[in-house]
Amino acid sequence: MINFFLKKNFCDGWDNTSHLIIPNVIVDVLVLIAVGLIFLTDGLAGSVNFQWAAILVQLIVIFLLLTSASVVTLAWAKNAAVLANFETIEVRDLFTELRGCIKDGIAYGTLLFIILLITVFAIPFYFRQGTFVSLLAGGMFCWIDLFIFLAVMWYPALRSLMHDKFRKSIKKCFVILFDNLGTSIFITLYNIILAVFSIVLLGLAPGMAGLTLARVNACRLILKKYDYLESCGEKDPAKARRSIPWKVILKEDMESLGSRSFKSFFMPWKD
Repeated sequence: MINFFLKKNFCDGWDNTSHLIIPNVIVDVLVLIAVGLIFLTDGLAGSVNFQWAAILVQLIVIFLLLTSASVVTLAWAKNAAVLANFETIEVRDLFTELRGCIKDGIAYGTLLFIILLITVFAIPFYFRQGTFVSLLAGGMFCWIDLFIFLAVMWYPALRSLMHDKFRKSIKKCFVILFDNLGTSIFITLYNIILAVFSIVLLGLAPGMAGLTLARVNACRLILKKYDYLESCGEKDPAKARRSIPWKVILKEDMESLGSRSFKSFFMPWKD
């Protein structure tokens, strides 16, 4: 499953690089505007009287950045789901999806903002106390915060593939996480690697779009596993989970993807 995921995700990203760049540019512009406003307010906060006002403005800017970027991410996730299903998209499809993602994008961005506040303010507060109880509470918050973050990272992919409402999708995110903890950790590490490449390439590729595409491809395979478990009628679910026949489940996908040589990525006309 992992080998197929890596191959398919690379092919999807490589073949649709131009489509990845567009949402990445939008997010890059939003980040640049937010960073500019944060530095501007930080520079204006020359006295103590304006420091709290500056912090409040900066928090509002970060909130607006997260919500607007979330709307773009959810819209792109819908496009990524089409690509993951071996179909094609057009540039206008991203902008067509934006309007339908505003409500859930704001909700998702708000959730990310709350997680950020807990990470930046609540956890350090407990560790600064220095007592055994506060350190224990801080450590507990760290783990809770980590698991919540790992879970909600599945939301854009899960929403694009299952089309559930926000609360139901968030609940399913935790099911996906705890039922596929190893895969979730692997995809997170994979996304970190993609994020490093994104920094080198100024966020143009793979960027947010590439990270989201990877999540969508991985989530699509996980859902295929659940479809198999539901259809096989195995009396012992635990036994069925231990021996998932990925070659059988992914047979059609493997045939659709086909075999591609390394040369074909650079000189497809010679393959």
